[in-house]
Amino acid sequence: DPAAASSSSSGAPSSADASLSRTALKNKKKRENAKNNNNNTPSTPARSNTPRPTANGNGGNKGGNKATASNANGALIPAGASGQMTDTEKKIRNVTKKLKQIHELKEKQAAGEILELTQLQKIAAEASLLKELEALKI
Repeated sequence: DPAAASSSSSGAPSSADASLSRTALKNKKKRENAKNNNNNTPSTPARSNTPRPTANGNGGNKGGNKATASNANGALIPAGASGQMTDTEKKIRNVTKKLKQIHELKEKQAAGEILELTQLQKIAAEASLLKELEALKI
């Protein structure tokens, strides 16, 4: 069939390829080239080792407990007995997260990076966040 030969060997689209979008044609060529290249090698198709999201949303981590937070020292704070975090635990987690961001901003500032006004305001709020964290832990 001369029309089929022209699309795979020369790059001129055949009548069947005319209805495909430009991107679809490009993807079709990639698949054909990959199929031709794979025929030359006896190996199995390469698969990514990165975890894919699953129905429970934890990326294949079957034993992961997403309801944990870390305190200012980096130690994990376990979730409540029911598996749900209490309001206090959520507030501690959020304040700890903000303090970590402030620490990272201070490191950037020490490295000579110029920070935006909002970043400088966040650094200025560190003292009040530390007080809030202490009050939440009591």
